[in-house]
Amino acid sequence: PDTRGLRASAFSAGVEVAAEGVEGTASEVTLGWGQRWWKAGEGVSWAPTFGGLTELSLGFPGGGGGAAIGETLALVESVGPVSVYLNGAATRVLTPEEDARALVLGMRAGVQWTAGDLHVVANLARDQGEAKGDPAENRAELGLTWAVGEHFTLGPGLTVGIDPGARNVGGGLVLVVE
Repeated sequence: PDTRGLRASAFSAGVEVAAEGVEGTASEVTLGWGQRWWKAGEGVSWAPTFGGLTELSLGFPGGGGGAAIGETLALVESVGPVSVYLNGAATRVLTPEEDARALVLGMRAGVQWTAGDLHVVANLARDQGEAKGDPAENRAELGLTWAVGEHFTLGPGLTVGIDPGARNVGGGLVLVVE
C-alpha cells in the first residue's frame, strides 16, 4: 500500500491564556492533528518537508467562549540544526453570538534551532479577518520544547502583539504526542 501520507503524524494539545489589553483575557484549549506528507531528502534532496496541521480550539466559559477550526500548511527546509519554515493558515471562527462566523487567514515565517532534545522556535505571524475593516494583527512568537519521553514533547510559548499600540500578550503550554 502507498503510505507516503503516513510517514509522520502527531497529536497535540495546548492551553493558552492571552491578555488582550486591559479589558480582559481569553483562554482556550486547542487540539491538533499534524501530518508530514513529504519529508525532505526523500527522492529529491532539495525538496523541503511539506505537511499540515488541523486544529480545533475551544474557548473556556467566561474567557471568550466560542470555538475555531483551522488548517495550516507548512513548508520546512532544514540545514543542520536550523530549520526555516513558512506556514499558511485558514481558520473558521465560530463565536458565541448567533451564527456569527468569521474566516481568518494567517501566515507565519520563522526559524527553529535544535540542540539534542531542546527546540527553540522564533517567528513572526500575521492574521487578517475576512470582514471589511477587520484590522490585521501582527505578532512575535517564541517557544521552547523538549522531549520528555520517547513519544512526548512539552514546552511553553509566548506571543506578543507588535502593532503600534498593541497591548496583547499571551502564553501557553503545549504537549505533542508522536
